[in-house]
Amino acid sequence: MGVEGLSLRLPRAARRPLLAPWRDAAGWTFSHLTRVIGVNLLWLLASWPLLTLGPATLAAYAWLRRARLEPEVAEPYTRLRDDFCRLFWRGLGWALASATLLYVLYANALFWPRLLPPLAGAVVAVAALYLAVLYLAVQPYLLEALVTLPRAMAAPRAAIARLVARPLAAHLHLLFALPLALLVWRFPTLLALGAVGLLLVFWHALNLEEAAEDPRLIELL
Repeated sequence: MGVEGLSLRLPRAARRPLLAPWRDAAGWTFSHLTRVIGVNLLWLLASWPLLTLGPATLAAYAWLRRARLEPEVAEPYTRLRDDFCRLFWRGLGWALASATLLYVLYANALFWPRLLPPLAGAVVAVAALYLAVLYLAVQPYLLEALVTLPRAMAAPRAAIARLVARPLAAHLHLLFALPLALLVWRFPTLLALGAVGLLLVFWHALNLEEAAEDPRLIELL
């Protein structure tokens, strides 16, 4: 094969799995926009004290997950309260662990470059930034595991295993979450109009897509 026959672009078949969860999430959200906005508003109300941000997020994910997997059942909003209570301690632990880890990484990225030589300081800062990106990349799998697995302590290990199995895809899917976060930062009204719901639907669509490609992941659904 000549050089002209080579291409650095992903083939169409390879790009399709990366795009499928985005299309699935956008299509389902548009078809059920009223319900997604309703869940989003209830999430905003429940997470207002900040201490309840974790339980509210897990409850919203669990509700949207059931609504997608059981479309023939009219999922009442009252189930959000049940999910909130059932997942309260898991959600609280997840939120506190996330805040602590991200704060430690942020503090190290600021502290060590002041003490170390320029090159070493830059390496530490980049490493801390990448660990933060890695933690964000594992979130879709972590939420799925926290909502579905009987033992909460098994969730981090299961989520990391999912990340290790498909590291490139997990990183590329951040390209969806980061622009959405920037839009919410620029237009805060989107936070109440379904942005969080859309992100959670996308995360579940990502889990469904990967489980369809690898049947060994079906136990996390």
